[in-house]
Amino acid sequence: MIYINNLVKFPFLIRKHASINIPFFPHTMKNDEVKKMGLLNSFNQWKEARYQNHVSTMKEQGKCPDCEGRGYTVYPYNEFAYFNSFECPGCQGSGHYADWEEMR
Repeated sequence: MIYINNLVKFPFLIRKHASINIPFFPHTMKNDEVKKMGLLNSFNQWKEARYQNHVSTMKEQGKCPDCEGRGYTVYPYNEFAYFNSFECPGCQGSGHYADWEEMR
């Protein structure tokens, strides 16, 4: 613990901009925080709408949305690790939308 006497001896322990208040109830939020939350909510809604659009496009084509009809999932390669291509967990490797919908 830091006592007041220590703060007088060690003034560098005082943090000027270290306090961050995270409100737990919406009625205690400031206007700027409410605007930020609205921005986050709109971003999440956009992301969900984009995902639903992707799923509906894959449904029209009859392909699995997770692997886009390939039947396997490819992970990005880099110089430090090598990952094999794995069977898609969504469609169990078939690449069909009907199988993906069953697994959901």
